[in-house]
Parts: sequence; structure tokens; C-alpha cells
Amino acid sequence: MAKQDVCFIILAVLTMVSFVVVQVVSGITMSRCEKHWNFTNRSNDDTDLNPPGWAFSIWFVIYMWQAAWIIYVLTTICRQCCGKPIYQLLNVVTSPFLAIFIVNQLLSLGFFYIYIMQMDETVTPMLSVFSLWVTVLLCLIIYHYQMAAVPPKLACQLR
Repeated sequence: MAKQDVCFIILAVLTMVSFVVVQVVSGITMSRCEKHWNFTNRSNDDTDLNPPGWAFSIWFVIYMWQAAWIIYVLTTICRQCCGKPIYQLLNVVTSPFLAIFIVNQLLSLGFFYIYIMQMDETVTPMLSVFSLWVTVLLCLIIYHYQMAAVPPKLACQLR
């Protein structure tokens, strides 16, 4: 039986916790702020360009996929193959990936705060959105780099 990676397990659990916190805050934000549901006749709307309400339903799909991969990562901690936990065999989702995703979730909370406060300046919201983009980009780079190493590992395991 292989030794568990405590850092990975802690980060995986923190990933789930941060994801749930962001979903709860997002739900509270959307349910308590009337401005989120009234997309027309806003006094601070300068452009008269507003997406329809259904356009935001894509976030439901995105959040469901995120929940699916987080649950999958948590299940790889408990499952074993060849005497090792599954997450150690292929090592696709790594500790740096999880750490950066947690930072992304914290930045999302910051963006909710900025949005609720309706900061009139453009620099703070732009930096917030840019930092969200950078963390997602870093997660994608790490994931694709790790995925490039998967086929040789599978070939060694005769799969």
C-alpha cells in the first residue's frame, strides 16, 4: 500500500470547500440583489446593450462540470489500483493545479464583492477579471502539460 500525499488530500478538500463557498455566495448574491435580475432600465447602464437573462444559464453548465471534476478528484483519493491511489498513478490533477484553482475561487469571491459594491472605477474590476483569466490559464497549462505525459504511463501499464 502506497503512502498518501497529505498535501494533495488537503488541497482537494479545500478545493471542494472553496467551490461550495463560492456557490453559496453566488446564490446569495443573485437572490438578494435585485439589480442582477433587472437587466433593463438600470441607472448605471451606459451602453443599452444587455444580454437576455437566459444567457447567464451557461454558468449552471460550467458549475456542474466543475462540481463533477472536483467530486472525481475526491474519489481518486479513496480508490486504488496496483497498490497506489489512482491520483498518484496518472498524476493529471496535481497539487499546484488545485492550489491555483483555490486562488481562482478566492478571486471569484473578490469579484463578487467588487460587483456588489458597483465600483465606478474601471481598473479594479478589470484587474479582478484579468487575474481570474490568468489563474484559469495557469490551470489549463498545468493540466495539458500533465495530460501530455499520460499516454506513456498508460503504455507502461499495458492499457
